[in-house]
Amino acid sequence: MKATRRLKRFSAVLLSLATLTSCGAPPNRIDVSTYPPDMQRRYALFEQRCTRCHEMERPINVNVSTGGWPAYVRRMSKHPAAGISIAEQREISAFLEFHAGKRRPVGGEQ
Repeated sequence: MKATRRLKRFSAVLLSLATLTSCGAPPNRIDVSTYPPDMQRRYALFEQRCTRCHEMERPINVNVSTGGWPAYVRRMSKHPAAGISIAEQREISAFLEFHAGKRRPVGGEQ
């Protein structure tokens, strides 16, 4: 009987923890269906290249100041598996800058 109660209590704690951790999870994909076609194309490139080294939530949830995306992407492109050309760096940076502008509060600078 005690073992059953402990198991139920343990299960309840695990369920609570799982619920709490999933509530604050950052998004790992972006819905770009309302973005302009050129940004949708850049997103596809971004997704293809950047997921070679890490999950999507890393770059889409990082806080980079306005104008800081080219340096961020340039640094990431130095990873051997990235395979990001200079032209692609510009495309990916443009997408991330655009997307970051959508995430920022109106009139807010991060």
